[in-house]
Amino acid sequence: MNRQISTEDSRQKLVEHNLRVTHQRLVIYMELYSSLEHPTAEMIYSRLVKEYPTLSLATVYKTLDTFAKSGLIKKLKSIDDSVHYDADLHFHNHLICNKTKKIVDYKDEELNKLVHDYFKSKKIDNFDVQEVSLKIFGEILN
Repeated sequence: MNRQISTEDSRQKLVEHNLRVTHQRLVIYMELYSSLEHPTAEMIYSRLVKEYPTLSLATVYKTLDTFAKSGLIKKLKSIDDSVHYDADLHFHNHLICNKTKKIVDYKDEELNKLVHDYFKSKKIDNFDVQEVSLKIFGEILN
C-alpha cells in the first residue's frame, strides 16, 4: 500500500518549507512520501537510480538531511542505529521489529491522549515538553 502525492503538491510542500524546488528534490520527496515503510537513503536511491541514472547516493543523503532540517520530514533511528525517513508528519508512534528491523506506524488516539496528559501533569525542571513520540520494540508475529 502506498500514498500518492502529485508533483504540484510536492512542489508546494517544498515551497512551504522554504526549500528551492529542483527536479531531484521533487523525485526524492515523492518517493519518500509514497513509501509506508520508512526507507533509508540507500533504499530511496536504489529505487530512483534506475530511472534517474545521474542521481548520486550523496545527493539523496544531502537532500534528505535538508528536508529533515527544514521540518519537511522526520528522521528515525532503527534498532541497529540505521537512519530511516518518514514523510508522515501527523502525530504517530512507531513499532520496531527486533528481528526484521521493520518500522511500522502505530496510531492510537487513546495512547496519545494518555501520554500527552501524563507529561502535561508533570513538571520537568528547565524543560518544556513539546512532543512525545514512542518507539515500541517487539517482534512482528506472522
